Amino acid sequence: MQDYIAASAAAALNIPISQIETRLRQPRGYQTHTLFDVTAPGRHLIAKRYTLQDGQDDAPQREFAALKLVAGLDLAPRPVWCDGRSLVLYEFLPGQVWDRRAATPAEMSALAEVWLRVGRVGAAQMGPSTLFARLQNPSARAKLLDVEPYAAWASQRARTRRAAELCRTAAHRAGEALRKLERYAPVLRFCKCDPRFGNVLARPHGRIGLTDWEDCGLQDPAIEIADLFTAPNQEDLLSPEAKAALLNGLREWDDGTLAQRVALYEIALLGTWFPVLTRVGLRHLANGALAGWEINEMPYAARLRRMLARIFASDAFADVEFFE
Repeated sequence: MQDYIAASAAAALNIPISQIETRLRQPRGYQTHTLFDVTAPGRHLIAKRYTLQDGQDDAPQREFAALKLVAGLDLAPRPVWCDGRSLVLYEFLPGQVWDRRAATPAEMSALAEVWLRVGRVGAAQMGPSTLFARLQNPSARAKLLDVEPYAAWASQRARTRRAAELCRTAAHRAGEALRKLERYAPVLRFCKCDPRFGNVLARPHGRIGLTDWEDCGLQDPAIEIADLFTAPNQEDLLSPEAKAALLNGLREWDDGTLAQRVALYEIALLGTWFPVLTRVGLRHLANGALAGWEINEMPYAARLRRMLARIFASDAFADVEFFE
């Protein structure tokens, strides 16, 4: 793979391959794709090798097109080359990843301004975001909320039977929230998507950068907000003041129904996490690796209980066991 990356970079930069060096970047937690540092005289690029999943065949092309689209905004890596299949090269963007941190209200206001700049880009050619397209498609939506692989297992065991019932009810509530959202007709805006703090950079001179654009596209901007407020990467670190600062900074997006839509999407997106995380838990259980499993630095049971508490607007889940 590194030989292919080096050859691709040499062709893109029009220099001999002997001047190219590649090095695997240490992956961060929950990183899906593989990144490489690519250096040449006076240049530092990142090579992104995609691990494509169902329905993501266009991820490299989507990211490359998005980076070209926002290149003039100076908030994302500058695109260099794409092979159209599984590899994108872009300029290294200096900065410190926010990741697991408690962002201040001032930082959230700055993030809101960056989101507004992205949302003003004319991007009809990008089509719907990956997530928005799935939420709009009945069969894809059902797959996102399919908790049965876990619930069928958990319902057969006394200690986890309640968790099975709760997960099924959570999926039902998420589906109901999505049906209620059908009554709204918001203006669709271009969004980066996957807005977790792991994709936000604190750049030199106080600027903000955004990375990982492969899921971007047009969508209800309430999804972007709800996704940030529910992603395990930072949902437990967001203070009420930080959330309020983001929403206040996004008043341009508010047609009078933004808060209602965000609340419904929060329930919907929390519901999509249970199928993902419980399947991971079943794999850990099968591999004898359940003990000590954490979801973004929080014991798995505590994280799943937090999600239940938000969906049901109750914190009466301290005794729920998810695995034996």
